Amino acid sequence: MVRAKNMLTAAGISISRCFFNLAKSVSIMTYKTRKTKIQTKTAYRKWSNKQVPWISFAGIYIQEAGFKDGDTCEIKVRRNQLVITKRK
Repeated sequence: MVRAKNMLTAAGISISRCFFNLAKSVSIMTYKTRKTKIQTKTAYRKWSNKQVPWISFAGIYIQEAGFKDGDTCEIKVRRNQLVITKRK
């Protein structure tokens, strides 16, 4: 790694420029943090109504992550975490 860095530097090529060109030429999925607020929704039941937490999200980032209309997904529920995975 050090040798490659020295060779690039000797050739007058900056390391940051190499990484920029590499990232530009290779399609890399970047992980972005999306923020949303947990809302309340009323679940209507035959005998009683109940307030339940509700999350709504939509955006092009869902498509960029590999999901499309009609796909089925699996939601793993963990403490303080929801993991959404596309099913095959």
